[in-house]
Amino acid sequence: MALRAILCGSAMQHQLPPRGTESRILPLLAADAFLVGLSFGLLYNAGYTLLVYRFGSGGLRLAYIMAGVLVPMVSLGFQALEERISIFRLSSTTKLTFALAAPILFVLTFPRFGWLSVVAPFIIMLTHTMGALYTFMLRGSIAAELYDPRTLKGVYPRLTAWEMIAVVCAGLAVAPLSQLLGSVEAIVPLSGAALIGSLLIGRHLQHLVGADSHQPAPPSEDKSHHSHSAVASLKTLVSNRYAMLVFLYQFLAFSTSLLLQYVVYSQAQRVFVTQAELTQFIGLAKSLVTAGAMLFTFLAAGYLLLRYGMLAGLGGGPALISIGIGASFAAAALGVSPQVFLGILVAIQVLEYGTYSGFAKTSVQSAFQPLPAHEREAVHGFAQGIGIPLSYGFSGLVLMGLSRVDSAEGGYAVGVALVFTLAYAAAGVLLFRAYGAQLRTSLSRRRIDGVDLVFSDASTREVLHRLLDTPDRWQVRAALDLMHEAGMPDYETCVQELTASPHPGVRAEAFTRVEELKPDWAEPLARAAVNGHEPVEVRQAAVGAWCATSEDPVADVAPLLTAHEPQIRAAAVTGLFLYGGINGILHAGNVFNSLVASTDPADRRHAADILARLGVRSFYQPLIPLLHDHDSEVQLAALRAVRAVAHPALLPEVIALTEPAHTRAEALAALAGLGQAVLPELTRIVNQNSALPPHTCVRIVRASPRMEQSGVTAVLVQGLPRPQGELTTAILHALVARGYRADAATRPQVLGAIDRRMSRAALAVMALHDLSADGPMLRALVSAAHDSYVRSVEDAFLLLSLLHSQDEVQGVRRRMLEGTQRDRALAAELLDVILTGPLRQRMLAVTEHRDDRPPEIEKYHELFGLRPLGANARVNQIANNPELWPQQWPRICARAAAWSLGLSQNKPEDSVLTTIERVLALKTAEIFAGIPDAVLAHIASIVEEIDVAPRETFIHKGELGSCMYTIREGLVLIHDGDRRFAELGPGEVVGEMAVLDPQPRSASATALEDTVLLRLDKEAFDSVMADHPSLAQGVIAVLCRRLRSGLQDG
Repeated sequence: MALRAILCGSAMQHQLPPRGTESRILPLLAADAFLVGLSFGLLYNAGYTLLVYRFGSGGLRLAYIMAGVLVPMVSLGFQALEERISIFRLSSTTKLTFALAAPILFVLTFPRFGWLSVVAPFIIMLTHTMGALYTFMLRGSIAAELYDPRTLKGVYPRLTAWEMIAVVCAGLAVAPLSQLLGSVEAIVPLSGAALIGSLLIGRHLQHLVGADSHQPAPPSEDKSHHSHSAVASLKTLVSNRYAMLVFLYQFLAFSTSLLLQYVVYSQAQRVFVTQAELTQFIGLAKSLVTAGAMLFTFLAAGYLLLRYGMLAGLGGGPALISIGIGASFAAAALGVSPQVFLGILVAIQVLEYGTYSGFAKTSVQSAFQPLPAHEREAVHGFAQGIGIPLSYGFSGLVLMGLSRVDSAEGGYAVGVALVFTLAYAAAGVLLFRAYGAQLRTSLSRRRIDGVDLVFSDASTREVLHRLLDTPDRWQVRAALDLMHEAGMPDYETCVQELTASPHPGVRAEAFTRVEELKPDWAEPLARAAVNGHEPVEVRQAAVGAWCATSEDPVADVAPLLTAHEPQIRAAAVTGLFLYGGINGILHAGNVFNSLVASTDPADRRHAADILARLGVRSFYQPLIPLLHDHDSEVQLAALRAVRAVAHPALLPEVIALTEPAHTRAEALAALAGLGQAVLPELTRIVNQNSALPPHTCVRIVRASPRMEQSGVTAVLVQGLPRPQGELTTAILHALVARGYRADAATRPQVLGAIDRRMSRAALAVMALHDLSADGPMLRALVSAAHDSYVRSVEDAFLLLSLLHSQDEVQGVRRRMLEGTQRDRALAAELLDVILTGPLRQRMLAVTEHRDDRPPEIEKYHELFGLRPLGANARVNQIANNPELWPQQWPRICARAAAWSLGLSQNKPEDSVLTTIERVLALKTAEIFAGIPDAVLAHIASIVEEIDVAPRETFIHKGELGSCMYTIREGLVLIHDGDRRFAELGPGEVVGEMAVLDPQPRSASATALEDTVLLRLDKEAFDSVMADHPSLAQGVIAVLCRRLRSGLQDG
C-alpha cells in the first residue's frame, strides 16, 4: 500500500547517496519543497477564496465531504502505481499530472462552461487536497530513503520549513497577483509553472543519488506482501494496536486542523463582506499562520524533538492548542468584538499549524520506522493516502450536523474542536508509549524464557516420538528431559520401551533413567543386561540400575568389583556406595582406594567420576591428590567432581587450577559449584583486599554468575562505585548475567557510574578529534583512545542494563556499536524514549558519535565541559594525567608519542616500542578485531618475531602444527607443491587452524619476499582465549571468509 522503495526496511536498506553528494542533496530537497509549497499555496488561496466567497461555510462543509468520498478512491489508484513504478518516477509522474491540471482548472472557471464553472471551486479544492497530500507523502518517502530515522528528525523539519516559506510567499502574493492578473482564477495556472520547476529539480536529484527511474521498487522478500489491498491494509490496522494508534493519531491531527480552519474561515466570512477583502484576508492569514509555524520549525522544532524526544513531538501540539481554545472561550465570555475574536482564532491556527508541521509530521514519519516492513507499507499508505482524506469527510459530516445547531458565533464548532484536540492529545500519549514498546520489540534480543511445556497436541507428540526413535543418544536425552519436565504420564513407559532399543547409546540412556525411577519391573532387565553381551556403556549404566532396584545389591553386584573392565568396576563401586549401605561401602572401599592409587590414568579418572556421582561433602580428601595429578584428564575429572562435593577445603586447589589454560574452564565451573565457600574471597576481590593476582580476581568474578547463592549479588553490588577497569567491567557483566536490577538505594550509584563513563567516553572522542594517525606511535595512541571510547560506552550500557530491560539495552548497544546506519538510528530512538534529563543528552551525544565525523564541539562543551586542545597538548594530557586517563596502556602509548613528537626527552625502552609496533600489526589482523588494545599488548609481549627470507618455506604440508603466524611485513604464498591457493600480506594470519585443532598442516606457506612474522604458540593462544572467547570468534571469522572465497573461486 505504501511507497515500497523507501519503506521496505527488511527488503532493502536506505538508498544512501554516493559519497560526496550528501551536501548537495539537502539544498535540492529544500528547493523542491519550496516550489511544491509555492504551487499548492497559490492553488489553496485561489480555491478557498472562491469557495468561501461563493458558498460560505456551507461550501467548506460540502467540500470536506467530497474530499472524504473521492480522494480515498483516487488514493487506491495511487497505491496501484506505487506497486509498479519506482519512487522517483512516481514523484515525477505526480508532479507532471498536477502541473498539466492547473491550466485546465483555470479554463473550467470560465462562465461559458456553465455548471462546470459553478463547481470549479470544489474541483480546485479537491485538486489541492490530492496534490498536497501525494507530494507530501512522496517528499517524506524520498527523505526517508535518503536519511535514517534519527537524522530524519533534524532534516525533515527543515524541508517543512522551506515549504512554509513558499506558502507565506504565496499568501502575500495572492492579493497583488489577483489585481495584476484581473481575477483570483488567473492565479491557478501559476501553480502548474511552479510544479514544472519542482519536476526539473526532482530529476536532477534522481540523477545525483543514482536512482533508476525505470526500475520498480524492489519487492519484499515475502511474496505474500507484494501487494497491499485496502482490505489487507485495514486488516493490518485492526490487528495491530500500534498501527491503529498511528492511523488514529494522524486522523485526529488532521481532523483538528480542518475544524480549526473551518472556524477561522467561517468567522472571516462574517467579518469581511467583499471578495477582494476575503481574498486579502485568506492570503494574509495563510501567510501569518505559515510564517509563525515556519519560525517555530526553523528555530525550535528540530532542537526540541532531539532534546525532548517523541513525547514533545506527539503531545506538544494538542497541549498548546487546548490552551489557545481555552483562551478563545474566555474572550467570547468577555464579549470581545468579532475582529478580535477572529484574531484569537488565527493565533490558535498558528499554534496548530506550527506544531503539526514542526512536530507531528516528523514524529509520524519516525513512528512508521519500527514497524515490520510489510506492516509499515500498509500503515503508511492507509494512514496518509486514505486516512487523511477520510478525516476531511468525517470533519465535513460533523460540521454538517453542527450547522443545524451552531450559533452565529460558531461556539459549538470551537467546542467540538476542543474535544477533538483532547482526543488528539490522548492518542499522542498512547502512541508515545506504544512507540517505545514497538522499538523494544524491534531492537531487543529474542529469547525463550519460562515457557510452559505442553505436549497435548498430536503434532508436538509426533515430533517428540521422532526424537525418541533416533539412534542419537543426545536427542533421546533431550526428548526424555522434556517429557519428564512436562510430567507426561507415559514417561516411564517410554523409558521401559527404550531399554530394548536397537541402539546401544539409547539403551544406556534408558538404564540411566531406570536408576532414577527405580521401577519394580526394572531389576530383571538390568541384571540381564549386565550379565549379557551388551557393550560396555550399556552394562555400565545397567549396573547402576541393578543396584538401585535390587533387594540385596551387595550380594548381586559385589562380584563385579573384580570385573576386567574398569568402567564396570567403577560403576559397581558407585552403585554399592549409593545403594549398598555400610556393607556396600566396606566391600567397595578397597577397590575405590586402589583406583585412586592406580598408575593407570583411566583408573584415576574413574575414581574422580565416582566421587562426582556420590557428591558427598565430607568425602573430599581423595579429590586433593587427584586435583594435583600430572594427567590433565584426571585433573579435569576431579574438577567436575568438585562441583558435586563442594567442600570449602578444596577452594585453594581449584583457584590454583584457574591458571593453566587447559584446566581453567573446568576450574571456574568448579568455583561456581563451591558457591558459599567462594563468597569470602569474592568479597575481598570486590573490595580490593584480595592477595590473588589481578587476572585471577577477574576470572573468579566472571565465574560468579553461575553461583546459585543469593549472597553473591549483594557482594557484587559493593563493586559499583569502583573506578573503571577490567575487574569493574567483569563485575558489571556478572550483575547483568545474574539479572540484577538496581533498587532505590543503588540507583544513584549506577547513575553516577554511567555519568563517569560518559565523561570518559567524551574525553576519548575529543582526543580522537585532536590526534592524527601520523607515524606508528600516534597511530597506537589513536587506537588506544578509540579503545578507551568503546570500553567506556560498553560499560555505560552494562550499567544501563541495571536500570532498564537488559534485552532492550544490550540490543541497543549491539546496534549502536556494530549495526548499520538504520540500526543506529533506531537504537538512538529507543535511548531517546527510555532515558530522561541530562543523562539522555549526554549518552546520545556520545553514543551517536562516528569516527568519520568531527564531534559537535559546542555540545560537548555544554554537556561535558570539554574543548579541543590540539595534538601536542592532548598527548601531554594523556601521558601525564592519570586522573583523566587511568588506564595504563593509553599512557604508555602517549609517552611514546610524546617522545616521537619531540615533546619529551625520555625515550621509552626498546621493548615498549617493539610492543607498540607489534600491537599495531596485530590490530590489522581480522582475528584480533574484537580484542582490547591492553590485551593485544599482552599478546604482543609473548609472540615471537621471526624473519623469513624469500622462497623460504616456514610451514610444510603434513607436519603437525602447534602455532599460528601473523604477517607483520612481507608477502606469503599458500600452496601445495605447485598448486597456488592464495597470497597473503600484512595483517593476514597463517596456520590458524593449528591453534584450534592441532592436526597435520593442510598446505605449505612460503615467503615470496623478505617477511616478518609474529608467531603465537597454541599454549599461549589457549591461555588468552580462555579469558577472551572473542579471539576464537576471530579465528572462525577468518576461516569462514576463506571458505567462502574458496567456494567462489572453485
